Amino acid sequence: MTHLKAKLAVLALFTVCVLTDAHSQITPSADAYTNTGSSSTNYGANALLDLVSGSQTTYIQFNLASIPAGYTSTNVAKATLKLYVNAVSTAGNFNVNYVSGAWSEATITAKSSPALGSTIVSAVPLTSASPNQYILIDITSTLQAWLNGTEANNGIALVANSPLNASFNSKENANASHPAELDIVFVNSGPQGPSGPQGLQGATGPQGPIGLTGATGPQGPQGATGSQGTTGAQGPQGVSGPAGPQGAAGTNGTGFSFRNAFSSTATYAVNDVVPYSGSSYVAIMENGPNTQTPDQNPTAWSVMAQQGATGAQGPQGPIGLSGATGSTGAQGPQGATGLQGPIGLTGSTGPQGLVGFTGATGPQGIQGVEGTNGVGLNFRNIFNSTTTYAVNDVVSYNGSSYVATTANGPSTQTPDQNTSAWSIMAQQGLPGLPGATGAQGLPGMNGAQGPQGLPGYPG
Repeated sequence: MTHLKAKLAVLALFTVCVLTDAHSQITPSADAYTNTGSSSTNYGANALLDLVSGSQTTYIQFNLASIPAGYTSTNVAKATLKLYVNAVSTAGNFNVNYVSGAWSEATITAKSSPALGSTIVSAVPLTSASPNQYILIDITSTLQAWLNGTEANNGIALVANSPLNASFNSKENANASHPAELDIVFVNSGPQGPSGPQGLQGATGPQGPIGLTGATGPQGPQGATGSQGTTGAQGPQGVSGPAGPQGAAGTNGTGFSFRNAFSSTATYAVNDVVPYSGSSYVAIMENGPNTQTPDQNPTAWSVMAQQGATGAQGPQGPIGLSGATGSTGAQGPQGATGLQGPIGLTGSTGPQGLVGFTGATGPQGIQGVEGTNGVGLNFRNIFNSTTTYAVNDVVSYNGSSYVATTANGPSTQTPDQNTSAWSIMAQQGLPGLPGATGAQGLPGMNGAQGPQGLPGYPG
């Protein structure tokens, strides 16, 4: 019955591996801690992994043989170190480092421990709330380096920073069975199917409010002046100023007799003066009536004042009171547009409009090509030292299941002793707790009556 349960457990584990072949979980092949206070003591069989700043360092190593052959860093999506915290006496933090040399769980001591390599993760915190639960640490780059060969797989070291004092469960802890784990997520190696067509774009959301108007640029130069409108009507003449003082009397001259405008029917005496056609004439002899005009009769008339050419316009007199505004003249032609002033600064952008509705989902893309089949396992029942085994043969031994990582056998070494040829597939679980005491059975039947005793001695 126990053998059947072991086979069913292995079969269940195999089914999980097939259905979720993108994940793997590896427990340590070795774990131990060292103590500088007892530098020659080996603690590889201890149930706890102590971590104390300045004195105690923990070492953990994982056997990667169960990872499919040919896998490299490109096949690893994520690798997580999983540690179960047993106790935290003094809170603090620790670093995870590479280990620069080989070591053995059964022999490592503080005096013989290998040198530490570079830091993988620094300052991982542990607090008073950390005990009795797992903490997770991303060491993806570490597993990738081990698979690529850029770092030798000598495991990792947990190094406490002051003042940390804590402990983790080891793989030898039979009470809790919470060993460290390396949880791996592999990248799907099947080719990716072609992308489906892009869905229709969602409707554009409403436009946000317009930003504030930028400052007005400087005014351009003034355009050319239009033609002047017609002059308004002249205002009324101003009041005459007072008369000036009379001048001194001049000497008596020859007297003239001003006769108004020349008339051809009048008789004129000497020194009669007449105007004609803008000029003034004086009679130098008696004449008339006469049909000849003074300008035609120089024997009787002499020019006294010739009509002169129109003189230059005198300076403008003082402006009279403004007359009534004349009607507006026709508008002059548009002046040339001045140069545009520089553009004002752009106002701040208004708030983002509401997001448009999500477009309809595009049709399902064509299914990708099916990935290659995983490696099959061959179940070979209980381990037999006289049998020859091939890679991926699975046997049971002492309650645990093992898978062959190399061809081997016949061999007197059992799978738990021959780690170079066998990898543990399913560890035997811890014994269950004793069951409760059963109810007391019914009283047995009375035995047959014994024979009559011998008579006693006489008194």
